[in-house]
Amino acid sequence: MDEMRIITEDGVGLHVELDGDPAGLYTLLFVNGINTGLIYWGRQRATLADLGRIVLFDHRGHGRSDEPATGRATVAQLGRDIGTVIDAVASERPVVIVAHSLGGMAVSALAEQRPELFGRQVAGVALLDCVPRGWGGIALRLPDFAVGPVVRMLWWAIPPLRRLLTDISERRHPELAGRRTAPTRCTPFVSLHRARRLIASLRTMTLLSLLADVSTCDHSAGLSALGGARVLVIAGAQDRMIPLRHKVRAAARIPGAELVIVADAGHLSSIVKPAEVDGHLRAFISALPVPHVQVNGQGGEDDRDHADAE
Repeated sequence: MDEMRIITEDGVGLHVELDGDPAGLYTLLFVNGINTGLIYWGRQRATLADLGRIVLFDHRGHGRSDEPATGRATVAQLGRDIGTVIDAVASERPVVIVAHSLGGMAVSALAEQRPELFGRQVAGVALLDCVPRGWGGIALRLPDFAVGPVVRMLWWAIPPLRRLLTDISERRHPELAGRRTAPTRCTPFVSLHRARRLIASLRTMTLLSLLADVSTCDHSAGLSALGGARVLVIAGAQDRMIPLRHKVRAAARIPGAELVIVADAGHLSSIVKPAEVDGHLRAFISALPVPHVQVNGQGGEDDRDHADAE
């Protein structure tokens, strides 16, 4: 595994880890949801490593990435950050993006900002338990008019709650205190150590800024651009955070998207049903058109077809 740091256009340093097969056909870029670290993809970075080069990164304000200035933690900015990572480490081969929850909303924002990427450099997109808009109202089960007041209440309540929970956890489990470490690979997602590392990676002000933004932002305009690539939508049937109907509705707006519903799985379908989800991801990636030349070269899939004809 290699590590690197990428600096965004506004000066935020993103922690990036490279794994998998460096000679593989694709770059597999994994995008986290809100308040999760790279450990979320601990299984996939091992089980799918043979399919290509694995790229993982901490969102701004998460894990080992820098905390942004106030107002620079938005879904639109997360989308720009994804584009920055692609430009920096995935310019030599086609990209397959695998995104969970808020990460999928950020991918929709990227498609809105840079639609030319999809179908040209981004060959495939797998969205796990995602919606492009209304995340706050959907997750909190609130009408639109109530979302704003609730978010303002959370703005005041979350900082002391996070401090209290962290203090209690560290008193009971002192070995978990201190600097976060890089995740190990493919260990069962059951231990308290892993659970705390997964959910305690996000700075409080970044969390509040993102909660405020996801409650009102709408990146549905990016769904049509996503259809320029091949798209797989994986949806847990028992998701209490984002009910299935919302994910099915979003999938229907992506041209040509394939929808897979995972029974008896909730919002963390790739953790609750890892073998099933990994199987769908492997089949999807393996079925993508085989790239023939570098994506930043002069050729492309058409050139491959012409060469074969000759």
